[in-house]
Formats: sequence, structure tokens, C-alpha cells
Amino acid sequence: MSLRNNIIAILISIFLIGCISDLPIGMPLSSDSISSSKKVKYFVNEYIPSKRQFNVNDTLYNIQEVWSEKAWQIKNTNMEEAELGYQHFLVKFDEDFGSSISYLKSDYSINGIGYTKGQMRFKMSDAETKLDTIKLYFVIKKEHDTIPVLFVKRK
Repeated sequence: MSLRNNIIAILISIFLIGCISDLPIGMPLSSDSISSSKKVKYFVNEYIPSKRQFNVNDTLYNIQEVWSEKAWQIKNTNMEEAELGYQHFLVKFDEDFGSSISYLKSDYSINGIGYTKGQMRFKMSDAETKLDTIKLYFVIKKEHDTIPVLFVKRK
């Protein structure tokens, strides 16, 4: 094998290792919308928020969609998916709220909270999956105010 071919083989190996390392293997994942959740067949329920808009530090945030879905992950480099045995509750906003909302409070157990690209996600307990309503309190970082929002399961 020539030096040129060795260099090409090494570069291809480095590229492939870099691609594989970017895969979120074993991490809990969620869909970015109700339609994509339905498409991949993880969708469980849609929820209607009692309040769709709220103002945080002079920025208006709009809740676009709220749903629950089966939690899932990519289990290997072949991109095979696997369900994780619990559900996620997802709240999608029209824009990223950054660090304006510091955390959520709830009347229930909130677990495994995640924030990404204007979307909040948390792990639902078995009891929460059976409820027709879920009440969350968005806590505003600077003022420590809370914004209560009731989410009602769409029948």
C-alpha cells in the first residue's frame, strides 16, 4: 500500500470516528413537534395549555405545542431506536427562552428536565401519565416569579 493510500485510509477513519461520536447513542431523545412524534409512532397525547402567551423580561413567549410521547433512544451506530419504558412531557415555545426561565415547579414529581432549542422536556411518572391535567409553574430567573399553566389532555 502506498503512502498516499495510507494517508487516505487514515483520514477516512478519522472522519468516520468523528461522525459516529456525534451520535447521541444511549441518550433519551424526543421529537421536535407533534407531527414528527406521530410520524415516528412515539406520540401518546396532546395537551392544551390554559395560557399560551406570557411575558418574561419584556419578551413575549408563545407556547406552540404540548404533547407526551414514549421516551426513546438511538441504541447503536446502526441508528436502531429503542423505547425506554417511560414517557416525556414536552412544551414547545416559538423561540428559545435561553436562561429566562430557570426551572419548573409542579404539584407532581418532575424528573429529568431537559431544555433545548425552545423546548422543555421532563420525564413523566406513571401517575402523571394517567392524569387529564398537569399543572406546571414556570419560574422566572431574575424575578423568581412563577407563571402557573394548566395543561389539559385533549380527548
